[in-house]
Amino acid sequence: MEARKNFGVNSCWTSDGKIVILLPDKTRRKVEVMSDLQAIISQHSSTSKPQEESGQITSKEIAKPTTKSPRKLRRKI
Repeated sequence: MEARKNFGVNSCWTSDGKIVILLPDKTRRKVEVMSDLQAIISQHSSTSKPQEESGQITSKEIAKPTTKSPRKLRRKI
């Protein structure tokens, strides 16, 4: 959760039991222990603020309303 709070949901995931973080410079770091995560946070603290904490909403984040309801397409056999 700390990685997601500092780097954002889209920049953190798990792989083989390790946390993988996509850093602002587009490099990936694997984290196994909390002390590694804290070191990465301290190195990248000025650039690691996710967009949702900045209060700015981009056009990509705004959901467009749909007029059609989703329907399943049925194939005739």
